[in-house]
Amino acid sequence: MTRSHRILATALGLVCAGVMALPTAQAQSLLEGLHGEVWWRTDLYEDTALFRTVDSFGRLAAVQRVKDNILPRAAAVFDSRPADGTFVARAIDYPQGEFTDTIQSTDDAAKGLVGAPVSDFLGADWPGFTAHVPIPATQPLNRSLWRFTGVLRLQPGVAYEFRIRSDDGNGTWFGPKSPEVDLLDTSSFRASGTFNPSDPNAICCRIRVTPDETGLVDFTMIFYERYGVTGLRMRYSTEVDGNGDFVNFTTAGGEMLARDSGVGVIPLPASAVLLLTGLFGLGLVARSRRARAA
Repeated sequence: MTRSHRILATALGLVCAGVMALPTAQAQSLLEGLHGEVWWRTDLYEDTALFRTVDSFGRLAAVQRVKDNILPRAAAVFDSRPADGTFVARAIDYPQGEFTDTIQSTDDAAKGLVGAPVSDFLGADWPGFTAHVPIPATQPLNRSLWRFTGVLRLQPGVAYEFRIRSDDGNGTWFGPKSPEVDLLDTSSFRASGTFNPSDPNAICCRIRVTPDETGLVDFTMIFYERYGVTGLRMRYSTEVDGNGDFVNFTTAGGEMLARDSGVGVIPLPASAVLLLTGLFGLGLVARSRRARAA
């Protein structure tokens, strides 16, 4: 080994020893906000060419509008084509902004009402919306199907209660859900919704979740609108009163929602050693080339 090689080898050893002495750290691959998707002109109650190949229900009567009939239709749509539009959902709180509870989805000439644009529904999430096909020129929210997927970042071991309100229907899954899991295996479902405060069923779905030591809970929600007005809300609480009831609910959003769990990253010291080894190797090659050229 030449003197130059010995110097480089010694330096490399010292640097590697110093790096390995550093505390282990993980790279952050977390992406804030759920993955949001939408399919236009999709009515899960109507008879279409797509649904005729799936079942024989035709247009669903009121008594047939249950998850065993509706969710397979939603699955057929998801399997039939990519989403018509995608966005990042940073809060499950639609319509966002100055609107409350619901927003007009359908034109109603008799009442002088016009279906709202997608931008009013998505609010702060609208600037990141990507349309993969043209958005319907009128009444885009009318007959739309939505899906939200990702991870909830919760406090490990802490009990949460989630409350979901929607108009129209929704289905929600908390916990692992692979493509092999039947879509009917849902922790909550409501075929048609209402935000009427006088309706005891206005909050259709109350789900309690206690995450494990990671605090990460896989999450999937589907939501669909037919006609009239539309809205979707999910709120949560970890605060319990003296009667054991959850109180003081807040909107599910911000850092709680993520598209990536951040699992499976490389420890910083190992990656640093690989980087430094490569840099020293390049330096050695360059020095050898200069020596030969001389």
